[in-house]
Amino acid sequence: MTTPTRAEGGLLSDLDRHEPDTAVYRIYDDADGLLYVGITRNIAARFREHKIDKWWWRTRAHRYVVLWYPTREIAAAEEQEAIRTERPEFNQMHATLPRREITPAVPGAYSLTEIARRFRISPGTLRPLTERPDFPQQLVGLRGRRYAVDDVERYFAQARPA
Repeated sequence: MTTPTRAEGGLLSDLDRHEPDTAVYRIYDDADGLLYVGITRNIAARFREHKIDKWWWRTRAHRYVVLWYPTREIAAAEEQEAIRTERPEFNQMHATLPRREITPAVPGAYSLTEIARRFRISPGTLRPLTERPDFPQQLVGLRGRRYAVDDVERYFAQARPA
């Protein structure tokens, strides 16, 4: 695991900041049970979104721990590892979930949206992966960003076994 550039924590009411780096955050209940691990560049905005969208945020979230990383790629790897090893109660991404069956709109080629749906990852997490040298090459001559189905399946089988 990578060493964060800085860390902070506290009660949920303490936070109202915007940071330039990328954060991996953990949300705990009042008995220190891990509820959720997430990633964001704007922690205050993300927490406001959770307050609106997540029932458990309003009823069980008590405190947070935030670790800041210099790049989204590093933070995404840390988030993924934390979810796999710490098993937060309300995370689905990076947890062992069955892949969704999808039919690509273009036979033999996935769009970014189709990859995100198939492997249950957010577009924000997927975009940096597509820039990595080990990610399958984008297909040329097709409309939009498309990737060979076989290459993408092989990539995710190695990165995230089914």
